[in-house]
Amino acid sequence: MENNNPVLELDNVKSGYQNIPVINGVSLALPPKDVLFLFGRNGVGKTTLLKTICGLLKTRSGQIKLNQEDCTNWPTHKRARHGIAYVPQGRGIFPKHTVRQNLVAGLRACPDRNADIPEQVFEYFPILKERINQAGGTLSGGQQQMLAIARALCGRPNILLLDEPTEGIQPSIVQTLQEIVRTIVEEHHVSVLLVEQNFEFGIELATHCMVMDKGEIVKEGDASEFRNEEVLEEILAL
Repeated sequence: MENNNPVLELDNVKSGYQNIPVINGVSLALPPKDVLFLFGRNGVGKTTLLKTICGLLKTRSGQIKLNQEDCTNWPTHKRARHGIAYVPQGRGIFPKHTVRQNLVAGLRACPDRNADIPEQVFEYFPILKERINQAGGTLSGGQQQMLAIARALCGRPNILLLDEPTEGIQPSIVQTLQEIVRTIVEEHHVSVLLVEQNFEFGIELATHCMVMDKGEIVKEGDASEFRNEEVLEEILAL
């Protein structure tokens, strides 16, 4: 029987920076093979929420569950080894390291300490195999984004946190990334929490949508509810 329990749950989570509150009580549930599209203006707390989920920021109150386990106080590396992979805005690759070295770094999050780079990574991103010995910083912006996602996949995650994956990438690569993310979800049962300013990119992938404003979720629903002009105008007016 297929397990439909959420792989990620947040219950009234609050977090921020030093004495500045940013996330003001966010609750959500991410089911298996789901793409949750989190949308909102710059500065409303979307990136802060992702950093809180993966453990880079401390949860001030509320609870985070990962695969039904309370991980609220787990360190980042433990969350990674239990299935969370984070691809930050700006990609966060190691520019002086080769493509291979970047991918090997991703293996550190894999529960199997003897694991190799998954062959699927090169099936999704054949350009990385061609440039396996090239320094990451010499790749194009789109190729660096591919490397960042590929490195995340090396940890065999079941949850992928993507922060602005289309930022600064040419349209043809954006389309490729969309197809790859869809394949990852469908074939490998990975759930995705997507933060993205490119609304068309996000809504095409999404099964559910949430709109954030001032650190709170102000609108949510199935993606089908967001695919009309009236709702889009309402969202963009926030």
